[in-house]
Amino acid sequence: MYAYHIDRSHSNHFNKGDNIVLSKSITNFEETNLLLETQFSEGLTKHGQKYLTNSIDPRTPWNNFYETIFEYERKINFPEKISRYQSLFALEKLDDVRYWEEVFQLKGKEPIWKVYAPDDKVFRADASWFTLENFDQSTLRISYNARQYWSGNLREGYSAKPELLIRGSMRLVERVR
Repeated sequence: MYAYHIDRSHSNHFNKGDNIVLSKSITNFEETNLLLETQFSEGLTKHGQKYLTNSIDPRTPWNNFYETIFEYERKINFPEKISRYQSLFALEKLDDVRYWEEVFQLKGKEPIWKVYAPDDKVFRADASWFTLENFDQSTLRISYNARQYWSGNLREGYSAKPELLIRGSMRLVERVR
């Protein structure tokens, strides 16, 4: 399927036809490196590195907490789904880019790529289950929201915030912006 990817890292070294893939992460501790190798042997995306191996950002510690609960809910009840830590994120429609640019307070200068990934490597989710305003900040509620997210359910009463989680790699087809 074709989709759109916001290159939030401004990787101007990407070219048409390149594949974005997972990378191996290394921490400063042998024990955590072993844990990474056993749980995420294929590697992590930058998203996974940010929330799993980097220090917690004191300005937004809840983000790490939510990501961790979503990951454990996936591991326990949806092991066939791709981990967000190993996902490449994309959007089905170019119109969805504007919404995510607002969420991440982007300046509209980040490269946007049309990408390709096989349909069987794509999971469609509604990120409105993940947005901070939807949580009453209890772990039970976050677990409930995570279960809805991994079930692929749309959140009633909220505007759907579609996102695609892509397993493995995606090919850059053309730069849109």
